[in-house]
Amino acid sequence: LDQQEQVRTAPVKTGVWTILVERAAAYRIELRRWPIEADTEIAAGLPPYSAVDGMYVAGKALPIARARLKVGSFNQTVPVTATDKAISFTVNLPAGAADLQTWFMDANGKLLTGAPYVSVARL
Repeated sequence: LDQQEQVRTAPVKTGVWTILVERAAAYRIELRRWPIEADTEIAAGLPPYSAVDGMYVAGKALPIARARLKVGSFNQTVPVTATDKAISFTVNLPAGAADLQTWFMDANGKLLTGAPYVSVARL
């Protein structure tokens, strides 16, 4: 998901980022559906938005009940509540290349969309 229209319309897809872990350590990986400055819950929608580069369509609300993160050998799914704006995972990563993939799913485990906003911080 690399364009605001896709972020807002939430197509049913996910993708893989190849990352380079420079130092073996514990990392906090945070998944968001909306940018941090939107201060909006993961499952909530957003109103249309007029920006300097045009009009953004309304952001679609989704019945997100679970978030999944797979990075290297780490693979975990956790519940998402109605008030969650981000989901954080603590992951021990070895140095080197790794694939990172995210999922937001409904209560039955069906893929709804991937997390378009991911932040990583070394702990």
